[in-house]
Amino acid sequence: MATCLITQGRPLQCFLEAGIDNVWIANFNEDQVFDLSPANVVTGATSANTAFIFSQETEYAGLSAPGVHEQPNGAVSRDVLLSLKFIDLNADLLTTLQALSKASLTAYIESNAGTFYVLGATRPGRVTASEAGLGTALSDMNGSTMDITWKSINGIFEMDGTLLGTSITTSA
Repeated sequence: MATCLITQGRPLQCFLEAGIDNVWIANFNEDQVFDLSPANVVTGATSANTAFIFSQETEYAGLSAPGVHEQPNGAVSRDVLLSLKFIDLNADLLTTLQALSKASLTAYIESNAGTFYVLGATRPGRVTASEAGLGTALSDMNGSTMDITWKSINGIFEMDGTLLGTSITTSA
């Protein structure tokens, strides 16, 4: 049973660099198990599928996780939204977008501050929006944007970044 009691406060933190540095995406596996430390940090992974890196330029990817608070029925959850941008609209990108759009997903994020997170530790994410285009002006985007959403009680877990490439296989 989850605890509903506050057990500590939070000190004022230093300013950190915001944004996402790297994104790895894998097919969700119902058999995957993530070990949690007492501080709720993922410290181990078993049966996680291979994660593929989806490189993002500075300020291309974003992450938000608004809380959903339904006081009348006591439900609390998170809608985690990962927004990505891909450049160069070509056959390879279109094929990749189609595959992502049909898959159940888990994602691993490295922030610009060097902290790692897992999205989809308990429930799969799904593509909820995408748009491919060439634009009209020379400065318009040539590529695609994509939003992936996870709906779960916890939403995001911080994780030990050394799991990527060891317990969690990675590929280009």
